[in-house]
Amino acid sequence: MEEELTEQSVTLNTRQMSWLTGGLGASSNNYTKSELRQMQQDTGLEYIHMAPERRCVVLVGTRSAVAAGVEWLEARRNMTVELYHIPKEQLGWVIGKKGVHIKELKEESGVDAIQVRDEEDGVVLKGSMDTVGAARVWLDCHIAYFLDIQATEEHIETVRRQLGSLPLIRGQPVQGAPNPNNTRRSQ
Repeated sequence: MEEELTEQSVTLNTRQMSWLTGGLGASSNNYTKSELRQMQQDTGLEYIHMAPERRCVVLVGTRSAVAAGVEWLEARRNMTVELYHIPKEQLGWVIGKKGVHIKELKEESGVDAIQVRDEEDGVVLKGSMDTVGAARVWLDCHIAYFLDIQATEEHIETVRRQLGSLPLIRGQPVQGAPNPNNTRRSQ
């Protein structure tokens, strides 16, 4: 005998709804489908209907599957999604060669997912509030390091120009500087 299907509407907090629906536009749908598939796989629900306008989700399945779905959602109450803006000239630095910095960010912060958004100049961070916060700190530090490197390189170039304008260093002529022994006086 097959168990009768039941349904239950579950109201979500704003952060959780944003996390579950992707919250940042249509290009987030891959994550949304992934989360919903995972929920279905973990709980045995037959159907999940999203109602973002009411900030709720309708779970359809057996009583035990619906109860498991409610527990699944409750365990993810502090999940969130956030767009972290990064200027275009720094985006390559944040990604790193072959995505090495993004992989490091994911490992060190513990976020569930990171998606680079070139068109919006940033990355989408998806995970718990704690892991997204840790990812924000990591990105702040990584970008500050990038800016320090840029400032240091600019300072080195300024010092090189200044040194190049000096006529002698340790008794040796500096390349490109006028030689004081070859100056002619006009009479």
